[in-house]
Amino acid sequence: MRSFVICACAAALVSAPTFAAAASETFEWRGGADAATLEVSHVVGEVSVAVGGEEVVVRATKKGENEGDLAAVTITAEEKGDAVAVGVEYPEDEDRESSVTVDFEISVPESLGRVEVTSAAGEVIVAGVAEAAASTASGRVTISGVYKKVDVSTASGDVAVDNAGEATEFAAVSNVSGRVKLQLELPKVDAGYGISSVSGPIELVLTGRTDNYDISVRTVTGQVESAFPLEKSGGLVGKRYSGRAGAATNKIEIKTVSGSVKISAPDK
Repeated sequence: MRSFVICACAAALVSAPTFAAAASETFEWRGGADAATLEVSHVVGEVSVAVGGEEVVVRATKKGENEGDLAAVTITAEEKGDAVAVGVEYPEDEDRESSVTVDFEISVPESLGRVEVTSAAGEVIVAGVAEAAASTASGRVTISGVYKKVDVSTASGDVAVDNAGEATEFAAVSNVSGRVKLQLELPKVDAGYGISSVSGPIELVLTGRTDNYDISVRTVTGQVESAFPLEKSGGLVGKRYSGRAGAATNKIEIKTVSGSVKISAPDK
């Protein structure tokens, strides 16, 4: 069962990154009770996804300078096989495109396994699903309770991942200049974590099976601090830190150019 609701609300004063919006319009879609994946393709605005209910519920708010700009931007939501695809279609007129933002608040059933969000600018928040992937040019990415796979790529936004309480099997985070802070629980075996940054600091907090690890840190000029014993090698430019314990089947690899690296564990 699907339903669509569109409501225009003119003269609502809302703030946006680059303009004072004077109009807003809401959109709602329901469906995809049996969907396995949610795919969100977005341009400017906030995207928030959380578990709740028995179907996918998409609520969106367009904000712009006038009703004409809002009408030129289309929000789409549809079922494609076992996926729900949500998108924003902007007009070819670049001036109108830059004057409209779209904020999404989406709830998904617990049975939905994976969320994928692609955004140009704006915050991305994902909570409670098995797998989450987020790709942004700028904007903070916050992920929590994603216990199997985390995949984040961003240029200038901060990244925060808090998966304490559930073992995380795979995590890949790539950032350029933002701050990266991850709290991950190591499983018994076979975790794979890859974290990279150019100039932003990296902080990694590890819980769970901290007696089984293979840690490698590579940096050019960044400072490294670790609660785990690491051996240092390399010269004046370019250093490597490495350490192993137990079966060494939980692989953790960190790369940075000038950002600092801190690895800690509450039980160490």
